[in-house]
Amino acid sequence: MFSNLTRKKCNDYDLTPEEEVGYDDMGPVLGVQNYGILVKKYKRKNRPAKWAKRFFVLKECFLIYYATSYKKVFEKTRRIDLHPKGIIPLIGCSIVSGGDVDKKNCLLIAHPQLPAAIIVAAADHATQEKWLKALRSATKISYKNTVVGETMIRELENRGVLLNEEKKTYEERLEAEAKARKEEHDRADELAKDKEELEAEREKLIRTTKKLKDDLQNVKK
Repeated sequence: MFSNLTRKKCNDYDLTPEEEVGYDDMGPVLGVQNYGILVKKYKRKNRPAKWAKRFFVLKECFLIYYATSYKKVFEKTRRIDLHPKGIIPLIGCSIVSGGDVDKKNCLLIAHPQLPAAIIVAAADHATQEKWLKALRSATKISYKNTVVGETMIRELENRGVLLNEEKKTYEERLEAEAKARKEEHDRADELAKDKEELEAEREKLIRTTKKLKDDLQNVKK
């Protein structure tokens, strides 16, 4: 059981180990570290607590959850919907594993500024441990992760410059090809026009020749 971890004193929440977390363990700074179905506990005033399945996405330092139906959409698109059922900021939170009533593989998310601790349950121990590691990593902003993030930003900026240069080169090439095709089309039009004029001259010459022959025959008679 989680015992008295839901109290609001600051000392009660400082239970997340302060071990150094590597970037590879944390997952992509700008990506998704973990996702899956968990069961979330909802406390209702003067009524028994209720458990509901939700689809959770751990992105950077935020735990976002949706209706379970969104799981298929996310796995297909890999996009974060901007209208979730809830968002839990994890910076400074304590993440504790334990058990609750009728639920063995639970995780408790606690912070002094949260009105109450948040409890979710995994399907099995392996899933619980995977989420525990990912959530604890997401509660910290380390210097290493900051450097990695800045490096990624610089790389993206450099890629943007390269893409702009490639785009400019491609546009210039397209413009040159379009100009060449236009010139070729104009030449083809001129040749077609010249051909029509030559054909007209040929027909005229044939008619003139025929008339001369007819006139010559009439003179001989």
